[in-house]
Amino acid sequence: MLRRFILISSKQFRQAILAFIIIALPSFFVTGNYIVADSPVPGDGMEPNPYPDQPLSEGILMIVLDGGRKDMMSDTEFMPKLNERVKDGAYMDILTNPITMTASCVKEIATGVPSRPNEGLNNFHPVHPGTPDGWNLASVHDGDGDGEYDHQFGILGDYVWRDLYPDREIIPFLKHRYGHADYYNGDEEGFETLYNWLEGEAPEGYDRAPNLIVAHLSGLDSVGHRYGSYGAVEYEDKLKWLDDKMDYAFEMVPDDWTVIVTSDHGLTDSGQHGSDEPIIRETAGFMWGPNVAKGVVVEGMDQRDLATLPSMILGLPFPHAIVGRIPLDAFNLTEEQYRAYEQWNWNAAIERNDWMEDNGHPYIEGLTKENIEWDKLRGDDIGTRDLDVIMSAVAV
Repeated sequence: MLRRFILISSKQFRQAILAFIIIALPSFFVTGNYIVADSPVPGDGMEPNPYPDQPLSEGILMIVLDGGRKDMMSDTEFMPKLNERVKDGAYMDILTNPITMTASCVKEIATGVPSRPNEGLNNFHPVHPGTPDGWNLASVHDGDGDGEYDHQFGILGDYVWRDLYPDREIIPFLKHRYGHADYYNGDEEGFETLYNWLEGEAPEGYDRAPNLIVAHLSGLDSVGHRYGSYGAVEYEDKLKWLDDKMDYAFEMVPDDWTVIVTSDHGLTDSGQHGSDEPIIRETAGFMWGPNVAKGVVVEGMDQRDLATLPSMILGLPFPHAIVGRIPLDAFNLTEEQYRAYEQWNWNAAIERNDWMEDNGHPYIEGLTKENIEWDKLRGDDIGTRDLDVIMSAVAV
């Protein structure tokens, strides 16, 4: 009897293992491949700017506050000076990708290429997709042909940006982050570097100060993880501290520069991120400067739309790889300029869609350059796809 029981149990065990393998194989080959693969986008190709000799600005300062909640950054109680400045500019409602990790969010802000789940796995060490984007184009742009680059791009703060732009010969980077327990020290150093650059001091080893600056400050995220966000005095005090420090920098920014302030992701009340909860995915953007519309609110932006701004502002080409729509309503434009910039943006989207078709990737049928139909472009959010659910159901 015992032997028979053992044989039956062994048979059932083998059947269970076989059933598990049958169920797991489709997900392993289909979903697993999706998780580790990069987003398919053309590796080159760009649309020439319709006004290459008419940049909207002569410089850009972008500040990214790690873990900045939209509702609290937009609250005059916590950041009164920032919200006062955006009255002379454009406020942007922005939605991140569903995997709200620093690497995946920063990659989309910088490159405009949709992240995949593997970016969450590579958090803190994102890999650039190797495609053109506004920042790397600006760093080597020589519009007047004098043999010198027109801009000096500089990065300070969190090393996620360093990993995206590793060429230290042309892009200085100063790290100001010392782990998750660094609530103020790194940010204090970051602001000192920022102030020096804005005063015209060149980074060590370079011959001029940056006029394109990305400052990614991580202390707010660290405070939120430790103490929570909404209702936490430590988080509120950090926001107020950042508001004062940033405003001092804004006083030093030249009048012909554009200023952009945003966050990589929000936080839950308890100080967490990484899921697709709205409070984490919803972020704010503040922008002002020459040719920026005053007192406007731009709604419905995806975070990767921010990657369109360097090309738009600096008169650079628009890479086909950027899956983003320019927030044209944030700018003061004539009707002719608006139509030209929108067509420029749309032409890049068509070229990308054609490339997807030619290379066997999902694409949208019937799109033409003659008809601008943004509503037909589906999003490229990462997460659970219908295909993954169907495959699992079939396997079961």
